[in-house]
Amino acid sequence: MPAFDHVYLIMMENESQSAIQGSAQAPYINSLLGKYASLPNYLEITSGSTGGVGCDCQPTGTTMCSALNCNLLLSSCNCHQAAMHLGDQLDSAMVQWREYGQSMGTPCNGTSAAPYATKHIPFLYYDDVFTNSSRGAQRGVD
Repeated sequence: MPAFDHVYLIMMENESQSAIQGSAQAPYINSLLGKYASLPNYLEITSGSTGGVGCDCQPTGTTMCSALNCNLLLSSCNCHQAAMHLGDQLDSAMVQWREYGQSMGTPCNGTSAAPYATKHIPFLYYDDVFTNSSRGAQRGVD
């Protein structure tokens, strides 16, 4: 089997929460809204674990939790992750990678400002990316 030149993982959220919340046409999604936050799912996709994070928060540690989006079973908002992640594995294999954040503005931007939401950029939550300015600038881009 030939080696891949490129692999892309594109995650899209095409409706805002306010457009779905309470809609009779989205009963399953509405059942999930009170149980799960976005960030833990993104962390699990990139590292295999939520790292104990059960809410949406900024990479700087500021919580974005509300009664609607905080998982009460995993209420930790300690967003910093010292975990091994997919980016580490790619770097070890000397495979180039990037994470693109729509409307991020500056590289490795850790502050949400509509329409940009850091909770959708999981690599910003890994200490070895976010706290390393050169790696963050190379890996987290607009």
